[in-house]
This record gives sequence, structure tokens and C-alpha cells, in this order.
Amino acid sequence: MDAPDGTPAPGGDEAPPNTHVLLVPLKRFDQAKERLTGSLGRTGRRDLAERLADGVLAAGAGLHVVVVCADDATAGWAIERGASVHRCRGDGLVDDVSDAYRAVSARGADRVTIAPGDLARPRRLGAFLAEQLGARTDRNTDLHTDRLVIVVPDRRRDGTNLLSLPAGLAFRFRYGPGSAAAHDQEARRLDLEVRTDADEDLGWDVDLPDDLSGLDRAGEPGGTL
Repeated sequence: MDAPDGTPAPGGDEAPPNTHVLLVPLKRFDQAKERLTGSLGRTGRRDLAERLADGVLAAGAGLHVVVVCADDATAGWAIERGASVHRCRGDGLVDDVSDAYRAVSARGADRVTIAPGDLARPRRLGAFLAEQLGARTDRNTDLHTDRLVIVVPDRRRDGTNLLSLPAGLAFRFRYGPGSAAAHDQEARRLDLEVRTDADEDLGWDVDLPDDLSGLDRAGEPGGTL
């Protein structure tokens, strides 16, 4: 975990060599999913944000999970669940992810996957990456030599729900409208192999009221109606 000034702190984001890191950027849960307040109320949207994040962290089992956050409460929540933490300044998703990507690259990561904490159906994340990367997910393989970038757009084929790339690149991240296409173009600018996969499960995140239909009947991430 890094302090806001960038100095290392205990329980940080150091990664052993040949490690696949999963970065999960998170807002404070009481500030997340504000567009769902009308549907769920403040307590309901906060609880949903936490449940969704729990599901993403659980789906990352087997990877070196690093939560990217700006506040003590979220950092403590992540550490309780066995994740490492990269403390960011909260300057916006692009800056925060860029900073975390550079940090884990410098500290030993060979591949970095970025997934938001609001995926409705994250359970097959590990299997999806294994399918896409094949033998390259083996810890004895030097993933840093891999040139493959994987982009999973959201179900509207607009934003980026999953981005997986080798560590240590001068990669320019972009989030928000049009980010899936922008990440594809950035990979091509760097002469990387790029694979875009409109995965039905990983493409479903929860931002708007109609996204709630992607949750199972119990309201837990990972199921279907």
C-alpha cells in the first residue's frame, strides 16, 4: 500500500516476479453508484457496491489482487479480504489506474489486468483469462514478453470492463465513453496484438437501474435471472 504521497507503506502492492496482477479500482462505497439512489436508496446502493466489489475480489483468486483506492476505509476493507492496496490520490480513474499500473510494473508484475469493482457476473474472470492467455498464465512463463492486449467492452460495446496487458508499457489508459475502442487503438499504436472479446458475463457492469437485471434473484453478483 502506498501513502498518498507515493511512499511505500506496509501491506503494499509489491508483486513477486512473473506475477499476474489484478487491479481493482474502488470508490468509497458510500460514494459509489449514485445513479442507483432512486432505485435502491443510499443504504441499498452502498450495500450493493460492497457486494459487487466482494464478488470481483473473490473472482480474482489465484491472481495478485491489488485494490486501488484513495481512502482508509476502503483500504482496510481490502486488506481484511486478503488483497494488497495501492493508495491513489483520487484524481480520476485514468490517473489512478495509470499510477497503479506503473507502480506494480516497477515492483515485479509481468501482466496486469484491470477490472472494475462493479461487475455483475465476475465469477468466470479467472477462467476467462486462462482461456485467453493459455499456457502464458503459468507462473514459470515470462509474461512480460507477451504482446497480447485483451479488451472486454461493456454490454453496450462502449466502455471497458476488462483490460489485460503486459506490464511496463507506455500505455495510455482511457475510461468513459468510447474507451473500448480507444484501448484497442492504443494497443495498435504500440504495435501489440489486440484481442477484443464481447464476453456476455464480464461485459455486464452495474451503473444504471436497468443494469440491475444482470444480478441474480438474491441480488448477488455472478448469477443470471
